[in-house]
Amino acid sequence: MRSVFDKDGDIFDDIRYKFYDMMLPLVHNSDKYLVYVAQRTPKLQKVSLDMHGITGKGFSRSIRNWRQLEVIFMVSLSGCHCTHILQEIGINCGKLKMFNILSCTDPSRTRFCLNEYNCQVIADNLCSLTTSGISNCYINKLGLLIIMSKCKQLVRLCLIRCIRALEDVKLTRGRGALDARPLKVIPEPLSVFLQKCEGSDSEWRINTLPGKHNIRSVISHLWMEPGDVPTSI
Repeated sequence: MRSVFDKDGDIFDDIRYKFYDMMLPLVHNSDKYLVYVAQRTPKLQKVSLDMHGITGKGFSRSIRNWRQLEVIFMVSLSGCHCTHILQEIGINCGKLKMFNILSCTDPSRTRFCLNEYNCQVIADNLCSLTTSGISNCYINKLGLLIIMSKCKQLVRLCLIRCIRALEDVKLTRGRGALDARPLKVIPEPLSVFLQKCEGSDSEWRINTLPGKHNIRSVISHLWMEPGDVPTSI
């Protein structure tokens, strides 16, 4: 990184100024590292980054330099820093159109949970989203309902290998920890592409069913278990 960012000369200044797309893998990630990069890439429009080792405070200092961002691909978003990070994105990234979340499958890391509270934070702060991808996360009915109904600009939602929670997971805001009760889930991973119907705020197309369906019907269908009798939708 220093070989690019700390070199002097017109050529390197031109390179730094024209960074539009950057992938930051997990390489000794820290707040200091992220801030160092962000301060030197003010024109960035797309970023992919592993959040392991990044705090809400460090992300806040970094995102203020990235006001041109249109796409964020975020790996290993932590529940304890989730609210702060999403609020900072909402404040600084008015051009954001795509927000993707990928939970690492490493058993030593906790899957990100799109429960009612976290999804409400997304809906409140990422108002300009048109596309979102959610991979390897926990998600429950209320959370998905909030995203599909309250993210008004959202037209495409892709769920990849997500685990469906059968009941709400409570998040304690003070300590940012999941409730101690075991999480009940449908163990079979869910992968599905949802597309909002043109001209409608409440009708979606789902790639496993023909026709248009309202939000609640789509969610009810996704939470069916093997052996359930489909209801009329």
